[in-house]
Amino acid sequence: MQVRKMLNPTIGVVGAVICTASMANTRLDVELDARSAVTDNFYYQEQQEQSVSTWLVRPSVNLLRKGRLVESSLHLGAEAASNSRSDVDDYVDYTAEANFLGGIGLQTFALGAEFQRGHDPFGTVRTEGTQTANQELDLWEDSAVRLGWQRLGQLAGTLFSEVELSASQRRYTTNRSETRFLDRNASRGAALIGYNLTAKTGIFGGASYADLEFELEDPNTGVVRSGSAVTLLAGIRWRATAKTSGEVRLGSLRREQDATGSKFSSDFWQVRVDWDASRSDQLQFTSRQTVTASYLTSAQFIELRSHTLSWEHQWNTATTSRVSGQWLDQDFVGINENDQTTVLSAQLNYALDRGFAVYGRVQEESRDSTRASRDYDRTGALVGFTLTLN
Repeated sequence: MQVRKMLNPTIGVVGAVICTASMANTRLDVELDARSAVTDNFYYQEQQEQSVSTWLVRPSVNLLRKGRLVESSLHLGAEAASNSRSDVDDYVDYTAEANFLGGIGLQTFALGAEFQRGHDPFGTVRTEGTQTANQELDLWEDSAVRLGWQRLGQLAGTLFSEVELSASQRRYTTNRSETRFLDRNASRGAALIGYNLTAKTGIFGGASYADLEFELEDPNTGVVRSGSAVTLLAGIRWRATAKTSGEVRLGSLRREQDATGSKFSSDFWQVRVDWDASRSDQLQFTSRQTVTASYLTSAQFIELRSHTLSWEHQWNTATTSRVSGQWLDQDFVGINENDQTTVLSAQLNYALDRGFAVYGRVQEESRDSTRASRDYDRTGALVGFTLTLN
């Protein structure tokens, strides 16, 4: 039997029970995660903040089978939540995902498909800055397929290459008079080719093409959000070198709007660095700049920049801690609007016995926007436990 710690920034008490069955090359994990939480600004409001408690249950089943040439996995999961303020915010989400991975020699092939039924919490996405919190949640359904091919080069002086194709669709099922403008289809293709300088370090160049199509544009704004983007990049990746591993991608991005043909250019980067500073300390830094779909019908798209830094320390065999900070900057292109969000958190874990651990977490989140109604401050604190049955 195995337990994974499953944490949520807004969640308080956590209980997780995981049963594992293994038969030769087949592994079955059945998980149950039960939680309760409290936050002082449940609806992400600038004023009239409301403290709300949440109780949540998350069961899931994971099946993994390893064959001689193909590895397959299946994930089925659900999440149900009840809140202290109103049953309007209660929900049941679920997901199903299947993946297949095969390999012949130095070549690997991957195929995946996923379906998810989820929601946008009130005060986020379409309802940001909205004062009325008594309407039905915005529920949506996502479907996606992925196909990948990779040729590995493991030794110095060898080439490696990768190709990825994906397509996804999101459909909203509630509050259709407003959410119909958020229905969208997306597709993406990417390829890169690289050269291994050493067995642990490689350089590469690549390109990607992404297309985004909103099914309806808002006639009240007249703004076209559909468009395509081409990214050209070069990078380096390394592993287990001087206690660090990571990948850096730098390049340029060019986006063209449908119908209008207007063009937008910006820098592109994607960085991840892991550093084992000592036997007890691990640090991770991530950073990226890209463009993403706009949920505001008055903006063409969002230019996104994010940076995350985390530090994990093992005090002894039973006690670990993790401190992290995230900084998010969003420019809504086409309108004079910018959002800057900061999330700071600290967590302490203590293993009381084999299979049983307790932990505590505090978090502070704030957003500063050029539109005052979108500003908010949000504080949460939690204690929790994880339980493993053998």
